[in-house]
Amino acid sequence: MIDVANQLGLPSYLYFTSGAGFLGLMLPPSTRHSQIDTEFEDSDPDLELPSFVNPVPIRVLPEALSNKHGGYAAFIKFAQRFKEAKSIIVNTFSELEPYAVESFANDRVDHSKIIGWLDAQLELSVVFLCFGSMGTFDAPQVREIALRLERSGHRLSWASAEAGWQTRWKL
Repeated sequence: MIDVANQLGLPSYLYFTSGAGFLGLMLPPSTRHSQIDTEFEDSDPDLELPSFVNPVPIRVLPEALSNKHGGYAAFIKFAQRFKEAKSIIVNTFSELEPYAVESFANDRVDHSKIIGWLDAQLELSVVFLCFGSMGTFDAPQVREIALRLERSGHRLSWASAEAGWQTRWKL
């Protein structure tokens, strides 16, 4: 129905019948897929999800994400389509899933940690990189950006509005 709404110039709203935790599990892998373009392997490091308190071991993810039964492409396609909706109405309430709901409300960015890290760096020694919610790149483009930034020798703070996270590296 998203396509129909787009053709009519109307906003589309998605009713997600599962809770916020599961929605928070669905969205980041689609962003990861656009950068890495491969399903999860049991040997991959634990997945840090903004909607989960602790990192999630890959072996406990839904089997579709490891493509054991061929469901990976469908899982990723659904999650990518969810991002096209104007808004997602989730079947939950904050008292049931406070951490997951809060992760969508304020993207779980700890600004004090980021500012503390920036304050500890030499003046003019950090590159801030943010492409906003429309900045999507395929895997070769992300690798090229990362390679060029690594070769620059500068410290980096990379923010992703789409994924709802911010990280920093000392290159």
